[in-house]
Parts: sequence; structure tokens; C-alpha cells
Amino acid sequence: MPIIVRLQHCVIRMYFKGHNPPHFHIDTPEQGALMAIRTLEVIDGSVDARALREAKDWAKANNDRLLRRMEGVQSMKIPNVRLRGVEPLATGTLRLTWDDGVTRDVDVTGWMQRNPLLKMLNDPDVFRDVSLVNNGGGVEWANGADFCAQALRLLSDEQIEAKTRLTA
Repeated sequence: MPIIVRLQHCVIRMYFKGHNPPHFHIDTPEQGALMAIRTLEVIDGSVDARALREAKDWAKANNDRLLRRMEGVQSMKIPNVRLRGVEPLATGTLRLTWDDGVTRDVDVTGWMQRNPLLKMLNDPDVFRDVSLVNNGGGVEWANGADFCAQALRLLSDEQIEAKTRLTA
């Protein structure tokens, strides 16, 4: 599941599917909870008060962003794919093979540049240390950075479309 943000006491994650009501996940090493985006109420699970307060404060400050992200996710046609293989190429590029047989080289440097938590992937030694996780549900690096298979497929599709527009 993609990490949206790592806070001091918890991690905020969001799935691409199954968001009724729209929510995000609050994870600590010991606990986990689901928080509704619109009401900021815990709808399942529990986390300690410190992590809950931190997550709620972050969500209040980023509520419009969370709602836009959720609206975008709900309107997208999300591919139902898993990964069968990952091979790091040049730093920032992964050769990915999905379970439907599609293999593509996907450039993730844009994600690495926009997210401060992913900048460490610019180190070639760190970038090479990527592996499949969750039965092909995504890729993860030793430092905890991760991307889900569906987000990578959507990024790949966008890159193919952009290349097609440039050559047309």
C-alpha cells in the first residue's frame, strides 16, 4: 500500500481500491486504524493518542488534497494487476513485468524528486535494492520506500501515452 506521508509517530497510507467511505490508514509499529477523510473519525482499529492526534492534525491541514486524491482515484479505471518481476535499470528506472504479461521500463524519477522521503533512492546502491512485496502487490526498497503495482501500471500507461503523443 503506498505511503502518503511518514510522520514522527505514524505512517499514513492509502489504497487505490475499496474506499467507501473514503479513508486512509494510520499505521504505527504496534497498531493500525482507518480514518474517514471527510469526518476525520476513526472508523476501524486503534492507534495511541499521540499518533492519532498527529494523523488528525496532518489530515486537517491536507484535507483538500486527500479529497482530491480520493476523487481522482474513484474516477480512474484502476488496473487489477500484480507484479511478477522487477529489475532496477539506471537509477530511477524499473523494468516491471505484470501478471498480464506486460513488461515495461518505468521511469519513477518524477516521484523520487517530488517526495522528500524518496530522494534517498537517487543513490544507485539504494535504488538497486528493490524487491517485490505482498505477492506482487508492489515493490519496496530496504529503506521502506514503496510503490503499489496499480500506481506503477498507471504511471507506465501515462508514459506510453506521452511518448505516443510526441511521435504522432
